[in-house]
Amino acid sequence: MRRCFSLVPALSLALSSVLGVAPASAQRAPVACANLKLRPPAHTSIVRAELVPAGTFTPPVPNMFGPPTDYSTLPAFCRVVGSIKPTTDSDVRFELWLPAAGWNGTFLQTGNGGAAGLIDYGSMATPLSRGFAVTNTDTGHEGTPDDFSWVVGHPERFTDFAYRAVHELTVVGKALTAEHYGRAPVKAFWEGCSTGGRQGLMEAQRYPEDYDAIIAGAPASNWTPLMALGVLIQRTVSGPDGLSAESLTLLHESALAQCDALDGVKDRVITDPTRCAFTPASIRCAPGVASGCLSAGAVAAAERIYRGGRHPRRDSAHTGHRPGERTAVGRVCRALPNRQQLLPLRRRSGSAMDAGTLRRRCRSRTRGPTPGGRPRRDEPGSWPVLRTGRKAPHVPRHD
Repeated sequence: MRRCFSLVPALSLALSSVLGVAPASAQRAPVACANLKLRPPAHTSIVRAELVPAGTFTPPVPNMFGPPTDYSTLPAFCRVVGSIKPTTDSDVRFELWLPAAGWNGTFLQTGNGGAAGLIDYGSMATPLSRGFAVTNTDTGHEGTPDDFSWVVGHPERFTDFAYRAVHELTVVGKALTAEHYGRAPVKAFWEGCSTGGRQGLMEAQRYPEDYDAIIAGAPASNWTPLMALGVLIQRTVSGPDGLSAESLTLLHESALAQCDALDGVKDRVITDPTRCAFTPASIRCAPGVASGCLSAGAVAAAERIYRGGRHPRRDSAHTGHRPGERTAVGRVCRALPNRQQLLPLRRRSGSAMDAGTLRRRCRSRTRGPTPGGRPRRDEPGSWPVLRTGRKAPHVPRHD
């Protein structure tokens, strides 16, 4: 699951036309940074509230995704570190950065990637530099973005990861921002990609009043079929007739050779994979040939990955990968050994759920639109329209 480019600059440009000064009735005495520890919101503890001088911040952990971030250009800010505990098994750790000067009046929460498990400091740097009060959370557990082991035995933490943590932080973050500046934020924005995109859609569906604008990039939505697809890919690649690194490279290069120039530019990018007619069978080994081609088993494996998850009564449970997506397949396969930790989740009967059971449950729970085309309750992005007349914008779903 990837980190996307930031649209914070575009949000900053838009602010000039939508923001105004808070009404006088909303003004109150500002609270100094250090004093934010004295009156934390409900179910919240503040472990640190301190002014960080310009250019001195050093993150306690490296970036979750992408290249290192240059923190030396950050302005001075009030750094608030805390934890929210909506349940006895919750521990939603967060950081909130409040510009020491030049706040643009807007609250912004950035999303996570993968399984979350740590604060994404890199995602907070640009918003802070552009005047946003910005926050991020580990969603209630500690771990790496491909580690789901924390789920087993902790249903409340899974609920925190699924949707509750970011909503709780929205409420707490807005309250602390208002305390510090003496007035509530005029606008609230969400920006996230992959898991962050899913979080944004979940916010729009469950709590449409939390944010005035949501950027939900490449959302990892339709979660159960997506996880089942990941297990399918892992088993397909690592099985006895799977795809080796060499086979994946051959598959990728062959797809590029056939489809790269379809857009008129040969740049090693297949701009529209839906127009690419490449099939793995086209590079099947001829009798007596064992190199520079795919075995019959490898061809079948590649076709399964392209085809995606299948439903016994419908065409597809989740779309597969397309020609030219070798790096995406490789990334998923590297992460999947830990993703199978999702499989022992307990059913109501208390018995463990193995991979086969998961696939059957995925198939039974993956439903299409209801009769008449009415959107399903679990299809984010549609229901907020019914409640508020607004719809969360988002870019195409996670590949």
